[in-house]
Formats: sequence, structure tokens, C-alpha cells
Amino acid sequence: MEIAPINLLFESALIVGSVCLSLSVLVLAHGLGHKLHLAYSALAFNISVWALSFFISEVLGLRAFESIHIIANLLLAPTSMYFMKSLLRPQGAFFQWLTRISFLLALLLIPLVTFGLDRHTWIRDASYFSPGLIIFAVLYLYLSEALGMVNPRNASLSKLRRKDFISALRRRNMGIYLGGTILTVICSQNRVSILGEVIPSIGNFLLAVYMFFLKDIVLQQEYASLRRLVGAALADNGAAVAVMLVFLITTVWVRDDPVLFVLNTFLAAYIATMSIAPFRKLLVTAYERVFFKEAKRLEISASKAVQELATVFDRKSIVSVTKDYLRRSLYTRIVSLYLLDEEGKQFVKFYDATVEHTLPQTLSLAYPLVQHWQRSRDWKPVLVSEMEAASDYVTGAARSVAVHLTLESLQRLDSSLALPFIHERRVLGFCTLAPKGPPGPWRSSWGILPLLEPFFRKSAQAINDLDVYSQLREKDRLAVLGEMSAGLAHEIRNPLGAIKGAAQVMKTHRDDPPESMVDIIIEEVDRLDGVVTQFLNYSKPFKGESRFTDLRVVIESAIRRFNRQRNRDLEIELELHLAEELPPAFCQPDLISQVISNLLDNAREALREAWAKNNSKDGSPKLHVTLEAENNSQVSLFTITVQDNGIGIKKEYLDKVFIPFFTSSKNGTGLGLPICQRIAEAHGGRMEINSDKNRGTTAVLRFPSRLEKEMSDGLMKGMTVQLKGVTVQ
Repeated sequence: MEIAPINLLFESALIVGSVCLSLSVLVLAHGLGHKLHLAYSALAFNISVWALSFFISEVLGLRAFESIHIIANLLLAPTSMYFMKSLLRPQGAFFQWLTRISFLLALLLIPLVTFGLDRHTWIRDASYFSPGLIIFAVLYLYLSEALGMVNPRNASLSKLRRKDFISALRRRNMGIYLGGTILTVICSQNRVSILGEVIPSIGNFLLAVYMFFLKDIVLQQEYASLRRLVGAALADNGAAVAVMLVFLITTVWVRDDPVLFVLNTFLAAYIATMSIAPFRKLLVTAYERVFFKEAKRLEISASKAVQELATVFDRKSIVSVTKDYLRRSLYTRIVSLYLLDEEGKQFVKFYDATVEHTLPQTLSLAYPLVQHWQRSRDWKPVLVSEMEAASDYVTGAARSVAVHLTLESLQRLDSSLALPFIHERRVLGFCTLAPKGPPGPWRSSWGILPLLEPFFRKSAQAINDLDVYSQLREKDRLAVLGEMSAGLAHEIRNPLGAIKGAAQVMKTHRDDPPESMVDIIIEEVDRLDGVVTQFLNYSKPFKGESRFTDLRVVIESAIRRFNRQRNRDLEIELELHLAEELPPAFCQPDLISQVISNLLDNAREALREAWAKNNSKDGSPKLHVTLEAENNSQVSLFTITVQDNGIGIKKEYLDKVFIPFFTSSKNGTGLGLPICQRIAEAHGGRMEINSDKNRGTTAVLRFPSRLEKEMSDGLMKGMTVQLKGVTVQ
């Protein structure tokens, strides 16, 4: 086999084939379920086969690869049409007919080439120049966009005017049209011998550059702008040159020594692997600073905002800094901002700019917008326009449903753009906006959004640091409280016992103080002893055996005790709704009963206060107790609700009801609800309090019961579950 000497044309074919093959793999790795990614990867792979087979057939003289080259040439038009259809989504019969003709021509000629019939001149020429259909398709798309026919307005070519051409030239897709037309013409000239090798070689080099730019447009549709594409191209080429220099420096002087050559080659590869990403990032940053004034302004604004974050000590301050930063950067105000609560159970609304403040107060961890970021585990804005386009691109029913849910969840927040706070692949919050379009010089795309990432990374870190500090502070406080509790109980209970015993003795003697005074002493001693008992209950761990329990029995027992203690001066209308056919709950029934009794007592006090302050209040004191359960094969989620129409809780107090010793009641200790919260957490659940002043309060206890695990652990093995303030697994 005779090997032909390498010339410029062969070298250019090798380069474009290698570049397109790597681009095909790169884009395909970003999403196998994305139609546009698949279309681009198919086109790039076809071009790589087209170029590499030409190189092998011409250099090595292998007839089989010449046939492969011709087949790949026949497939250039269909794959290009498919890519343009996926990217631009054109409408119109002419483009559809061109696409069908390209596929039909490929189907007719590929079998003929496969069986060696391409020796006939007409078959060979038709195969070589079949990509000419791409030129007609590109010209049609250009004229259609100039007339507004891509999304048709029933225009015709006769109505085309000069200003329509000028307007179209300014459009974003013009680079795609112009590049596709020129490169199709130039690359087809490698079979026109009169043009020599230089022009087709230039076409091959330009084709590699063109496919590189298309890659960024495909991967960053809404965020790609010409300046950012140029910056990315310069960074990639600069990084490639740096790798080349490293390879030359480490290998050129040891070519005669195979061992040193292999070692230095490995060294060059290692240096390239470790430094290519940071070096490329450095080049992009340098380009933006030198040629991109708007990016520099954003960098200065972000630096100022990050300095402000260093001085914040609560979440509201972070919200304020974020609002100011986005107003300066995007020239628009945010619509809403949600942050993960300190316990990581739900997202809480910290800001709502809608007219009537109607957005939900809390969002669950399963909210589709949050799940979108949780799946990607990376910082990326969510745009309505991007989601609408993605709904046409994704493959598979599950992915399509996920995209539609994400789109609907963003629109439900009256927004068109969402930016996340992500720290170590964990979503800590997000803010939403409703801009009409990209600001200032970014009108052609949302290329500004990737530049906001550093600020949101810092903000997420600040939120995480606040949570860590809060948890450490709470842990230290509880540790100190636990150490104090035993000694405090001993020091208080002993004198209380002596006082109560003396008062009871005094009560039996006729000449001693009046009986009413002695009763007051005994009553106050009992109350103080109750405070000490609650204090101990809060500070010590819950120890006991969990077992399968019928929650209906627990609730009915607590209500019977409540009815026995009910005051005669206030007739409370109590309604009880218990779901039927409930599964057994794996819990400590005594602790659950303690929570229900505490909630019922709180409700009674709220009702008494409401009717004492306003005897003419409409209706009667009402109390609703409900028990519900959501079941699947493994987990049951129990929900116990106690709702009253009493005095309610002030809005500013709602965030403090679970803080120990905080109370708005004259006779309260401020430990009842914190104890309830700890019992809920010990069962893997949580307490929720919702209230409106003068309208009533709703207290909800939710906790799960994992049936399969608990049946095996609790019944088969007879294990005792120790509840020490941690989630039962």
C-alpha cells in the first residue's frame, strides 16, 4: 500500500474531521434526551466521517473509504436540514419539500454507491453536489425571516424590500445563514480541480470554526451572544496553543529516547488535564475585562455586593442585597424570593412584589422549579423562553413532563426568569423576575445571565454559613440548658416540696391562716412545679419504646381528658374528623398524646381570651380536630390538625412560637410548643402553626411512618427505638 504525501487539503480534512468528532461527543454528552443536541451531534459526526474518510481514501488509497466519503457527502444535506429544523423550527411547504428531496436523494443514491455504481459520472456528480440543496434551504430561511414567514404572516417574495434585507442582516440567525451558504459552496470545491487545494482547504478550516460557534449556540441558545462566542473561541484556541507549547517543550528534546519521550508525554498530558480549565477561565476573564465594558461593570457591581454580604447576619439582609444587585445589573426588580428554612424542610417566602401579595407563603422541596435545579445540580438560570423551546426539543415522556412542570411552576410565580442560590449542589433558595427582555447592550440574547453566577454562589455560601452558625448556636444553647436543668430542678423542687408540705399542715389547724391563703400557696407551688417539669421535658432526650399504635385511640383519649377539664363558663363546639381504615403508626403514643393535649389546651385558652374580650363575637367557640394519612407501599404520612376560631397569633409572633420561653400568654411558660416541635422532630416530622389575628389558629403535626423498615425492625427483631431528638430511620 502506497501512502500519498500529506498536502494542505489532506491536513485540513484531518483537522475538520477531528474537531467535528470531538464536538459531536461533547454536545452529545450534555444531553442524550435533547433533540437539538442530537441533531447537532449527528451533523458534526457526519462531517467528521465525511472529512476523515476523504483523508484516508486519498492518503492510503482505500476504495472502501472513498465510498464512505461519498455516502457521508449524500447525508450532509439531510442532517443539515434536520439540524436547521431543530434549531430554527421553520414553517412553510418549501422547506419541508427540500428536506424530503434531500432524504429521498440520499435513499436513492446510497445503495448505488454501496454497490460500487458511483463510477458512473451522473451518480458521482449527483452525490458530490447533493449538498447544494443546503444553499437553497438557507436562502429560503433567510428570505422567510426577512419577510416574517418563519412564523408565517402570509407574505410573499414580491413584497420583499431593501430595508427588509437590512433588518434581516442584523438578526441573530444571519451568521448561521451566511456561514452555512459560504461553507457549503467552498467545501464542495474540492472536486473542482481548477481551483486547486488552497480554496477547499480554507473552506475546511472555516467549517471547523463554524461548527465550533454552532456548538456554543446549541448549548447556550438563550445566553449566546457574539461577543461571548468570540471570547469562548479565543479562550479555547489560547488553551489549545498553551497545551501545544507544553507538549513541545517537554517532548521535543527527548524524541531519540523512547522512555523519556513516554514519560514526558504523560507529564504534558497531566499538566494539560490539570490546568486547561482554569487557564481557559483566565483567558475568558481577561477577554471580558479588555473588550467587554458591560462585563467589567457587572464584575465591579458583584464585587460591591459581595462586600455587603460579608457584613450581613440574617436572611433579610441577604434578600435586601440581592434585590439591589439585580436592580443594578438587570435594571428590573425581583418578583419573589424564597429561601430554605433553617431546618431544611421547605422554602419560605421572604419577598413578594405581586400586586396583592398572593404568592404562596411556603413551597415544598418537591416544587418542580426546585427539582429542575436539583436534577442538574448546577447553577443555571431558568427562562420561560428557554423552557418553551426545550419543550419542543426534549425526547421521552418523563423529560417532557418535567420541562412542562418547570415551565408551569415558574409561570405560577408570575415570573419569566428564575435564578437559584446553590451551595455544594444543594438548592438553598431562588429569586424570580419578570423582565421584558435582556437589558441594554444584551438585547439580542441573555448573555448577561452567566455573569451573575459568582454573586449567587457567594450569596448561597452566606446563606449556608448563617444556617451553620444558627445550628451551632442552638446546639451550644441546648447543651448549656441541659447541664443547668438537673441542678436547677433539684434546687427548686426541694424548697417547693417543703413549702407545699408546710402549707398542707397549716391547713389542718383551726387557728392557722385563712384556708384561701393556704390554697393559693399550694396552687402556686403546683404551678411552679409544672414549670420545672416542662423545663426538664424540653431539655432532656426523649427515651421510650416506639410501637405500632392506632392514632384514633390516642386522639380520642386526649379529647376525653380535654372534655373533663373544660371550663363550664365557655361551651366549646368540638368537631372530630378521623379518617377511616388508617394504617398503624409507628410512634411513641404517650408523646403524641402529649402534643395533642398541649394543642387542645392552647386552643381552649385562645377561645377563652377571644370570647372574654368580645362577648358579641359572631358564632360560637369552635374547635376542629382532624386525622388524615397519605399512604404508599412504603411510607405513610400522618397529619393531625387542631384548628380553632380564637384570638389568633400576631403575625410578628409566628416566627417565634417555637423559641423556648417565648410566650404572649400571662400564664404560659413558653415551653409547650417547643416541646411539641421536639417530639415531632423525634418522630421524623415537624410542627406547623398558621394563624390570623382575631380569626383563629391552625396547628398541624405531621410525621411519617416507614412501614416496611419498621415492620422488620420493630416486629421481627424486637428492637427498641430510642428517640433522642433525631429522625427515626
